Amino acid sequence: MHAVVSGVIHPSPGAWHFEEPIELDFPDGHWTIIVVNSQFHAIIDGAEPADLGDFMNEVGAIVQGCIDALSFRIATALRAEISVMIVDGNRIVVRSPTWPQLLPEGASSQVSVEQLGPVVKEAMNHPLARFALADIRMAMQSPDDTEFHAFRAIESVRQHFLGSEPDEGAARKRSWIKMREDLQLEQGPIDALTRRAIPRRHGEVSLISGDERLSAILTARAVVEKFVAHLQAQRMGGRGN
Repeated sequence: MHAVVSGVIHPSPGAWHFEEPIELDFPDGHWTIIVVNSQFHAIIDGAEPADLGDFMNEVGAIVQGCIDALSFRIATALRAEISVMIVDGNRIVVRSPTWPQLLPEGASSQVSVEQLGPVVKEAMNHPLARFALADIRMAMQSPDDTEFHAFRAIESVRQHFLGSEPDEGAARKRSWIKMREDLQLEQGPIDALTRRAIPRRHGEVSLISGDERLSAILTARAVVEKFVAHLQAQRMGGRGN
């Protein structure tokens, strides 16, 4: 397979570049990464991957690693964003900025005031809601760290149910129970995400498939949706569900 994966480096006005191409050899192929004028091109010759979506995530992670090296040296936060992949000169895979599988069936790209308003309000007024929303965004942006960020979004929500107690021992256990009860959450999906997120929390290498990424983000989104509704109900003097 011969593939060219292209994208941009943010913030793009910086005209970021590498003076020479980066050559990488892997057991299943050879990669050349070119960065010029805040754009990157990864030229890949190797075996056909089982899943092109997962392969694009892998390319994105490797390119981001190269960009992180530049970020480290110049003390600037840079981010690589894939836009398109061309395979064997005749197959084009476009990276969409949206993730339709995360939305309810039939959902529109247009968001009503009734849908957006409560989330905006809680993001403005409640730091834990803001932290959780940020982690869900990062879970979508960072394939390697999807489960870490999805789990941390849930942990931010849990902090609300901790109250003024120290986050340890029996108090921590009670906060998990109270969060599940007050938000009416199923324990199984959260426990599964907890197990998978722990290795990355401790710095281990943890491989993740596209389906596992989807499951992790859906679990976190469900918790945040119910948390926003809970906060809204509290504001109106209700108990929250």
